[in-house]
Amino acid sequence: MSDPICGGHSAPSDSEVPENLTEIVKTLEGEIGSATGSTGPFEIKSFTQQVVAGMIYHVKLAAAEEAYVHARIFKPLPHTGAAATLQVAKSGFGKDDELAVMNPE
Repeated sequence: MSDPICGGHSAPSDSEVPENLTEIVKTLEGEIGSATGSTGPFEIKSFTQQVVAGMIYHVKLAAAEEAYVHARIFKPLPHTGAAATLQVAKSGFGKDDELAVMNPE
């Protein structure tokens, strides 16, 4: 995967999932499930990154019931000490649907 361009989204990737993104998704599993009605554990199928004042991740996740969820996650810069937050998550996607780039609600 190429490095993200400051302010722009990286190309969608289905490989080289950063370990920190896997950990972030695990921590937010309950919130993602509540927002979508889907059941974890969630497996990252593809993602994009956008460098802002931190990192925005758009993630396509496979849920336990063979449904797909798309989520937007914000990870603030490390010096803030703030945790990653789920900005929006939506269900109803299929395996072949392209990763949706969503705005926070």
